[in-house]
Amino acid sequence: MKIKISSILLLFVCSLNVLGQYKAKIELNEGVKAYENGEYQKAQEHFENSFSENPAYTKAIFNAGNAAYLNGDFEAARDFYNKYIGSKENKFERAEALHNIGNSYLKNFKEKKDENSLIESINYFKKSLRENPNDQETRYNLAYALNQLQQNKEENKEDNQQQDENKDQDKKDQEQKDQDKKNQDQKDQDKKDQEQKDQDKKDQEQKDQDQKNDNEEGKGDKEKEEEKKGEMSQKQIEKNLDAINNEEEKILLKVNRQKGDKKKSTNQVKDW
Repeated sequence: MKIKISSILLLFVCSLNVLGQYKAKIELNEGVKAYENGEYQKAQEHFENSFSENPAYTKAIFNAGNAAYLNGDFEAARDFYNKYIGSKENKFERAEALHNIGNSYLKNFKEKKDENSLIESINYFKKSLRENPNDQETRYNLAYALNQLQQNKEENKEDNQQQDENKDQDKKDQEQKDQDKKNQDQKDQDKKDQEQKDQDKKDQEQKDQDQKNDNEEGKGDKEKEEEKKGEMSQKQIEKNLDAINNEEEKILLKVNRQKGDKKKSTNQVKDW
């Protein structure tokens, strides 16, 4: 009974394997058709399905990598190639996948000018040559990548030099700009100082003129006052003279009276 059951199970498993192989082959064929028609995304999906149905179809996963590569999905392509490499012991088959990974990085560099991608491509071309040292296409790609790396370093060096020169020139321009501003500020300050000096001089001249005018007015007032004082002195003199004359007249009158009285007394009879 157990043997019979085992036989049934074995038959069932074999049937599943046959069915899986059949589906895998159908998916693989559909993937090839889509690939030939340039429908790379569709081809990639069929190749993935084929490998899922039968992992022994390692060529399907390799083709999935090629489809993803041509579709521009380099990251997915590398994943497929690495799965293929992990399933293979044959060094020549591994070399092919490593070569394609190197190409995917080289393609990245051409599109984005990413030096890290260029360095990765060189590393994978070297790995491929370790598996298959006689692959001339890989040798050519390695030489091309190395040459691009050298050119890129020289261009970067020139760019860095140019950037340094530009920085130096910018620094000089800024220094000149700062110096021009400083000179202009000094010029403006000198002009302002001169204007203030001229204004101070003008104010001082005006002040001196006002002082002079005040002095002249004061002198005039003093002269007038002296003149006025002189006039008053003259009047006072005249008044004093008048007073003196009046006084003299009074004295003369008194004297004359006394004389008159004396005459009268001499004409009288003296009484003994």
